[in-house]
Order: sequence, then C-alpha cells, then structure tokens
Amino acid sequence: MKKKKLTQAIIKNINTTILLVLLFFSTTIIHAQVVPTLNVTSKLKIKDGDLKNSQITITKKGAPYKVIDPSKGAYAVDLTLGYEYEFTFTKLGYITKIILANTHVPEHREKGVFAKLVAEVELEKQPEDHSINHSLPSARIAYSDSKGDFDFEKDYDPKAEKAKKNEKNVINQKPKIISATTPQNKQGPVILKQSENKVESPSYMPSGRNKVEKIIQEDTKKITIITITISEKDYIYRKEEYGWGTYFYKDGKSITETTFSTETK
Repeated sequence: MKKKKLTQAIIKNINTTILLVLLFFSTTIIHAQVVPTLNVTSKLKIKDGDLKNSQITITKKGAPYKVIDPSKGAYAVDLTLGYEYEFTFTKLGYITKIILANTHVPEHREKGVFAKLVAEVELEKQPEDHSINHSLPSARIAYSDSKGDFDFEKDYDPKAEKAKKNEKNVINQKPKIISATTPQNKQGPVILKQSENKVESPSYMPSGRNKVEKIIQEDTKKITIITITISEKDYIYRKEEYGWGTYFYKDGKSITETTFSTETK
C-alpha cells in the first residue's frame, strides 16, 4: 500500500515538473515571437466624390507591401519598427497623395508600446486645364522626441526637412586646422571658419534701390518673400519659418540670418 502511494506521488511530481517546463518554454517562445510594431489606421476621404475605384498602396523599403481597398472602410496595419514605408492614396481623376511612415525609434524605445495612429487623407479633383502629380510625401508619420511617441504630421515638407538636416550637419562639422609656417617666421595654427554658401551680392547699394515684400501664411509655416531690385536686376530673398526653426535663402541658395537681415533692410 505504501509502495503504491509512493509511486503515485512520484508520478504526480513528474507530471507537475513536465507541466512547469512546458509552460516555461511556451512563455519564452511567445515573448520571442513578439515583434514591436506601430499600428496605423488609414482613412481616405474623397472631396465631392465617393471611394469607388480608390486604392491605398503601401511599400516597404520601396518594395510592395500591402494594397488596401478603402471602399471597405478604415484599415489598420501593423508596421514593423526600423523601416520606412510609403502610403500612396489614389483615385482616377484625383490628385494622388503620399504619406511617409518612418518607424525608426531611439534604442530605449525599441521594446516599448506605442499609441495607435490614425492617418486620414482627403483627395481633391485634378484641375481641368492641367494635371498635378506629387512625387514627394505631403504628410509624415515619425517618432517625436518631444512626445515620446509617434506623431502624424499632416503638413510635411521634405525639402525643408532636408535643408534642416544639411544645416545641422554644417553646424556639427568641425573646422579644419592647418598649421602654416614660413622660412622667416613660424606662425601658429590657422583655423579655417565654416563659410556660408556664396551668393552674388551687388557691389554697391544705390539710392534707387526698390524693395517689394510678400508674406504667405500657411497652417504650419510662414513664408516671407522679399524682392530687391538694383539696376534692373532682381535679388529674391526668402525666409521660411516653421515650428522647429527658421531658414533663409537668396536666389534659391541658403544664407545666414545676418546676411538676410543686412541685405533686406
């Protein structure tokens, strides 16, 4: 009798041990399979029209990823972190729009949880007299350091973003130090300062100088365009003000704020 009870106790312990081992490995496999993603719901609206024959195409690193039929309603998709996606919203006879989705995040947020995003886009009809084709994104989904989460920028300007990155690279670039010496006298190191883009400037400023200023106010930016006419030649100055910074241009080339202020007085 005692032998039988001992055998039953051993079998019970073995079964318990096996169950715990299986539970441990199952939990480990589940955690290993969980890949951090960003959940994005895409919604499409058609101005003065319906969703018939419309389409949302998603690419990942330039390769086809998903195709969505917006007429069936809003569609949620999980985007793996660390990639760039493009959502292209199209409908025959309407202006195509593109959303860039950059899912790169800082190292400390790679395994975090992110709020679900809703990307809503409205398409407008093509003009009757000409066709408008946008090859660059007009909106962007990207991680925001200030929010600590992803954000949907409805008004995104890739050219301004590129100019911002170039300006940051110039600021962070260390000046070269060249040690210059001559046979007669040894000189200390000569430091070459980082210079701005060289733009042709008038050699004199005559009293007949004419100035015309125009201001364009948009949702997320303010653009000031100043035209200076000297000796029948126009110099176009442009100031673009965004929430994250201000940029200055002369005849399409980047200049400093000091140059802009001095030459547009």
